[in-house]
Parts: sequence; C-alpha cells; structure tokens
Amino acid sequence: MWSFPLYFFDKLNFAIIPFLFFTLLNYIATKDNGIFRGLLRSSGNKNRLGVILYPLSLTLILIVSFAVSNSAALGGIGVITMAFGDGFASLIGQKYPLKTFSVGNNTKSIFGSLSMFAVSMIFLSIYITLFKIDVPPFMSITTLCFVLALAATVTEMVTPSDFDNLSVPLVTLGCYLLLLSL
Repeated sequence: MWSFPLYFFDKLNFAIIPFLFFTLLNYIATKDNGIFRGLLRSSGNKNRLGVILYPLSLTLILIVSFAVSNSAALGGIGVITMAFGDGFASLIGQKYPLKTFSVGNNTKSIFGSLSMFAVSMIFLSIYITLFKIDVPPFMSITTLCFVLALAATVTEMVTPSDFDNLSVPLVTLGCYLLLLSL
C-alpha cells in the first residue's frame, strides 16, 4: 500500500486519501458490528487500537515525507521498520517465546527483538539502496541501517502494546531526519 502514493500522486492532498480511508475502515472494524471483524486478530480485544494506529501512522509519515521532501519515498524508512521489522518480531516472538524479558509492562521475546533488528536492517538496506535515499555523509549505508534498526528495536521494546504501530515508524523516520541534519 505504501508504494501507491509513490507512483500515482505528487501532491499530499490526493496521496493521503487511501490512508485516511483505511484508518476509518479499521476503526469501523474495531466495533462489534461484525462487518469487518476479519481485520482483527482472533484474540478478541487484543490489538484493536493497533489496527487503527497502523494506517494512522502511515498517514502521519506521509505528511512528514511530503513536508520534508515533497515525496512519499522518504517515509518508506518508517514503513519498512513497522511493516517488516515489527511484523516479523511479532511472528517470530510468538513462535519462539523461549527466552523473554520485560521492559516496563512489556514482555518481549529475545528472538522477536533480534528478528526486529535483523529484518529492519536488511529491508532498510534494500529500500535505501533501491530508492536512492540520501545517506548522511559521515555514514555508510550499513551504519545508517544499523542505527535506524537499533532505534526501531529499542522503540518497539519500550512502547506499550499497540502504540508501537505509531511510535516505531515515527521514531525511525525522526532518527533518520536527525542524522541527515547533522
């Protein structure tokens, strides 16, 4: 879905429409009307806020991307960490919950956190290379992706459940913009 505005829209007011639509659709899905219940995990109330925050974070990232570079490509940095990194962290962490640790009220799996870091770093490297995203002059692509993946992983560890759909991509993108400004 993220690539949609990259290729079809060069103005924010049009590019934002699909993201706002899915935010509304996911909000409707969280209500107990059964129409879009399939969008929710089978664990009932779990992740109801997360399905709203996910497209909302895409909307915010799109706004920041167009404000900074007049292009949605920049926002892919945040999207990659949320979609791939956080997605794999959840899958691997639930499949291999052998070693867990707590950060505040969050219980995390070591394997989930390691997969968050590794998958984020790999996919960020691919994305930054393919889309020719600017790399700060004092860093290599590998170093940049290491720092961004680490920021995403730590953010995911400390953010309360569901809110990581908002915090991970925004912090990762913010970290990138901060490094670029140095």
